[in-house]
Amino acid sequence: MPLVGARRGAQCVEELATRQGGDAVGEVERGAVLSARHGRTAARGPRSSGYSARLAAHLGLPFAFAAHLSPGHVAAALQLYRDRFTPAAVLAEPYALANFAVMAADDEHEALRQTHSYTHSMMRMLHGRSYLVPTPDEAASYSCTASEQQVLGRWTNSVLHGTPDQVTAHLNRLHEAARPDEIMIASVGHTPQALLHSTELIADACILPTTPAPASVR
Repeated sequence: MPLVGARRGAQCVEELATRQGGDAVGEVERGAVLSARHGRTAARGPRSSGYSARLAAHLGLPFAFAAHLSPGHVAAALQLYRDRFTPAAVLAEPYALANFAVMAADDEHEALRQTHSYTHSMMRMLHGRSYLVPTPDEAASYSCTASEQQVLGRWTNSVLHGTPDQVTAHLNRLHEAARPDEIMIASVGHTPQALLHSTELIADACILPTTPAPASVR
């Protein structure tokens, strides 16, 4: 972003935070990249939240919501962004992206096994341990405490998992509710092969064009 644009953005952050009683500097330092379209350099802004939706709308920027962290809040966040949007040099009308965590497999059981590998890695990270993704068998044999089980359940519910038809049906329901202009998906699981297979299954279910995968993940 040009220096003048960065200064204007910083001033708007301070102004918005002052009116809302927020910590502007802290929010920006913990920021996430807001997607930028039409060949423009990506602008930095706060993490996905009601605050960042209002900020992106105030600055007339695109808005990217991390629905892989909180899929249940995507519709409200995108509606808030659209309701508050002010046209600017970057965009004349609102443009929103939502990112979802997914895991599709040939059957529900395998999709859940792969999802549990990911959720265990998130649990480890939240408890201050290394971000290690266990195998599905290692995750299944782990003895959880009550608090760990709550964390695992919360992260499992944040992943759209199942057969390709189940995952795409869930994506379609969320799309109808939130109406994002663009959807990004991130397959989560244990191995590159499982992630690639998940992505291919979803692409086939959505009838998307085929793109050869890199040899390194075959």
